[in-house]
Amino acid sequence: MREDVLNIILKAHKEKVKVTLPKIDSLQEAYEIQNALVEKLGGRKIGYKLGLTKEEVLEKLSLNEPVIGVLLDFMDKTKNGVDVENAVNPLLELEVVAKRVRNSWRYFLGFEIPDEKISNSDPLSLVANNVNAWGFVVGEEEVNKEEVNECELYKDGNLLGRGKVNLKYLPWLENKVKINDGMIVFTGAIVGPVNLSKGKYEGRCGKYKIILSL
Repeated sequence: MREDVLNIILKAHKEKVKVTLPKIDSLQEAYEIQNALVEKLGGRKIGYKLGLTKEEVLEKLSLNEPVIGVLLDFMDKTKNGVDVENAVNPLLELEVVAKRVRNSWRYFLGFEIPDEKISNSDPLSLVANNVNAWGFVVGEEEVNKEEVNECELYKDGNLLGRGKVNLKYLPWLENKVKINDGMIVFTGAIVGPVNLSKGKYEGRCGKYKIILSL
């Protein structure tokens, strides 16, 4: 396992600075670094996040499948608020969150808040840094997945973007990792990432909505 890369990533997390990583040779190596990083960060594993799920992004990067990150309990900002001053370069994504309940899924809207601590733009560096996982907020209202097709993201009433809901990689993820009862999955950005700054963010998906005020 590449201790040199891991130590640089740990420096970014500890000192809250942006860093550049040396070249990572393979996807397997990137996930080995990610696993070591997650162990060093501590906390309890409560789910996963999918990254690079948009078809145009996968095609541009010559990838056949999305990337996977691990969600830890201290990343949950739903109740205690989003402390962006502890992030290096916080971003915001509007997503559908799937929660495993027994042998089925329940769905909610969510805001994922990646922190872009790595200056490298390649997918292997992204994977090594746990797909930039930093924080998230999950909405309270359960949504009917059949009723959420297109969503919009607003800041202070101004439209930032819209996108289509894509849940097709959820079964794919189930074949890749063990998802225990009660775990959540952020299924990939519908809108975003956008830079996160002070203001009121509102995600709307049909009759459902989620709000985050900073």
